[in-house]
Amino acid sequence: MTETALAASPGPWTVEDLTGLVEDGRRYEIVDGSLLVTPAPSLGHQGVAQRLATLLDGCCPPGWEAVQAPGLQLRREPTTRLLIPDVAVVRGDVLWGGAGTVAADEVLLAVEVVSPSSEMTDRITKPALYAAAGIAAYWRVELDDRLLGITIVLHRLAEGNYVEDRLVHAGQTATIDWPLRCRLDPASLVGPRNR
Repeated sequence: MTETALAASPGPWTVEDLTGLVEDGRRYEIVDGSLLVTPAPSLGHQGVAQRLATLLDGCCPPGWEAVQAPGLQLRREPTTRLLIPDVAVVRGDVLWGGAGTVAADEVLLAVEVVSPSSEMTDRITKPALYAAAGIAAYWRVELDDRLLGITIVLHRLAEGNYVEDRLVHAGQTATIDWPLRCRLDPASLVGPRNR
């Protein structure tokens, strides 16, 4: 689909309308039938997401896997809510089952890495939508301007809303026991590796 076709496409947008869009690196998400287009994540942003996905994948309980940037359908009908978290822990049978998207009830944890172009979305909009969909846990990764300082804010779903459960700062190593068990050192997610 070309840029002209994007502009001329009738609303409300559905998940099916995204089929056939040209892969251009941007993220195409749908919130209540409105198309949201965000720039491609920076290399540093992608590096943090990749390292976190690798860490979480090694901590997943049986039957669950961590994946980067899955299409997450927040409700089955109508199909007018689709978000793309930077990382999600999803059911393994869904990941490998050939589906184009994953449903909210197949997700244990959604993670967003905050970028300058996504601050409002990652801090307010997406957590509210993930909570409304019933996703048990939401983590928000906050980076400083130089991608050197990092804090991870862990949220837990309680009575339909996320409540802050814990902050883990660079320089700390925390043992996390929910929604999966892992040791989390935010500093290990940023910067060049010294091998």
